[in-house]
Amino acid sequence: MRQYSLSRMIFEEKSLGFDRLIMLCDGIFAIAMTLLVLDIKLPEGVTLDEELGNLLTKSIFYLITFITVAGYWVSHRQLMTYIKRQDGPFTTLTFLFLAFVVFFPASFNVLVTTENSAEVVIFYTLVLVGCGLSSFLLWAYASWKHRLIDAAISQHEIITRCIRILIMPIYFCLSLILLTIPNIDANAVFYSWFLLPIVARIAHVISDRIEKRLTRHHTMAPTKPESKTSVSGE
Repeated sequence: MRQYSLSRMIFEEKSLGFDRLIMLCDGIFAIAMTLLVLDIKLPEGVTLDEELGNLLTKSIFYLITFITVAGYWVSHRQLMTYIKRQDGPFTTLTFLFLAFVVFFPASFNVLVTTENSAEVVIFYTLVLVGCGLSSFLLWAYASWKHRLIDAAISQHEIITRCIRILIMPIYFCLSLILLTIPNIDANAVFYSWFLLPIVARIAHVISDRIEKRLTRHHTMAPTKPESKTSVSGE
């Protein structure tokens, strides 16, 4: 009875710690997403007519950043539904992930308060890439040999989720190739991100079809008949 109570106490402590970790992540995401809008304002002594074009550009950048942060939040929430246990390294990797999330408002402030330049675009994009790669590290650590996830989760599902997590950071890195085009506006990198939902959707469809084909192939694969041993006694 005493051993049962101790096991229950440990389970409740782990559950409480896990819930607090999720609450911390949600709170940081909420603060980061709220702080983004504070940088959208008119400079002192400037009328709306004079700053309208710049204000619209800032609003577009805000919308892109907000959608990106929201996408990382959704991805993180989905990842946490797979986690059945937690340990010290997983908590450390979570803080690394949150460090990039907290840095979103600062990088956004640099973007909207400085002149349009390739260096600023690269800096801002690398923050987004860092957030995506740290999210991948979380999943890679948790899923390696089913360290923190259910043993019933197939290897194919683990790999599929790895691919889906990597879509955003890889796409952001590839978008920087646009800066190699002579005389191109650096903001073209951001505008290309509007295609990301389409690219992600295509990747998900392809991944689902591959998974269905593999499942169908596994189901239709003939089972190896059991070998019959002949009894010789004649």
